[in-house]
Amino acid sequence: MKIERVICAPLNYSHRQQGQLDGLAAVFGPDNIAEFDFWGLRKAHVGSNAISERLLNLAREFKPDWIWFQIQESQGIKPEVITQLKAEHPKCVITHWTGDCRPKVSDHLAEICKATDVTLISSIGQIPMFQAAGAKIVEYVQIGADYGSDILGDYDAWRPSFRVPDVVLCGNYYGKTFEQGSQERLDAIRALVEAKIDVGVIGRGWPDDIKPVGQCHVKQQHHVYKRAKVALSINHFNNVERYYSDRQIIAMASGTPVVARYVPGLGHEFVDQSECVFWDPLKHSLVESVQWLLANPGMAGAIGRNGREAIIKRHTWASRFRELLPRLELL
Repeated sequence: MKIERVICAPLNYSHRQQGQLDGLAAVFGPDNIAEFDFWGLRKAHVGSNAISERLLNLAREFKPDWIWFQIQESQGIKPEVITQLKAEHPKCVITHWTGDCRPKVSDHLAEICKATDVTLISSIGQIPMFQAAGAKIVEYVQIGADYGSDILGDYDAWRPSFRVPDVVLCGNYYGKTFEQGSQERLDAIRALVEAKIDVGVIGRGWPDDIKPVGQCHVKQQHHVYKRAKVALSINHFNNVERYYSDRQIIAMASGTPVVARYVPGLGHEFVDQSECVFWDPLKHSLVESVQWLLANPGMAGAIGRNGREAIIKRHTWASRFRELLPRLELL
């Protein structure tokens, strides 16, 4: 099966998923991509049945070979509508992608998995969990860099109004909601503060002793990271194989050297001490890793440049779609 025409239905929750659209356009050409903004319709108070009918009509008119959904927990697309799409377009491959990492697959997401041809997730470690939830085929597709905002840094030409410290973590503190990862973040920042390193967090919810230096949207993080000397990437799930989220990708894309909390399989994605610096609490001292980068600006600069190059070459949305395409065409 050859794929030439794609309907892209991303979750435009807090921002338009321009990276997905641009990535598909780079692979298939802009005339072969149609966007279906179901979340935008929902925010405009369009009813669920009307949204479903608009999607069905778009597919009838556009005649896609592939429909890319990012639904996650939005409940913006009904599973029965996906079933109808498949009935009307039996040769069209229908996928859904989730960049979220959660302890279990919700009932809603399980129904989406059963309705679509392929479930795409941003880790390898949770593939068995989605298979057990009823997904027909599960493939690993990590989140990609948005070439405009993450690599070029052009999101509304935003610039931070606050001073960016030497070492920065962009992320919120969620306490018991994501207990293990939140505690690791807190311990890491406290250790750097105790070592008298100029460190700060950009986010919300932090305890009183860690006062955030500012706030920014996820697509403004590029402008924070590029002003720091070292960026930190510490996620909430650090024991799931190859789950490392867009925080690391955006930070590396800025050209600032990144110290990344090691997750299993991270070495298959990036080169330690060359494209970023892995931090494994069982093997390495975060403080020493950060101090080493601060004390060696030449080496830090090389790691930052190599990291940015790695993202541009291998980790954009266009890269993700080019890698995924031949796998889908074998179905």
